Amino acid sequence: MHRETLIPQATRVLELALASYSRGKQNFLIFLDAENTVLDSQLRLLEVEAKAARAKWKLYRALGVASLTQGLGEGKQVKNKP
Repeated sequence: MHRETLIPQATRVLELALASYSRGKQNFLIFLDAENTVLDSQLRLLEVEAKAARAKWKLYRALGVASLTQGLGEGKQVKNKP
């Protein structure tokens, strides 16, 4: 959702805020707020992606797959060490 909708929308608002500020129509705080929204959206996306990657790694580890680059059922099986 962030990648397809929120980040593009926030980026568009940032572009509009910058254009308005450049023409003297908005104050700098409006631009900063828009920039903060974009950065916050990007951070949230990265946090979600990191959480998904950790979950995938834990699953692969539990299944004994040797490498995350090897797909399920394709990887070398390794013994799990406690």
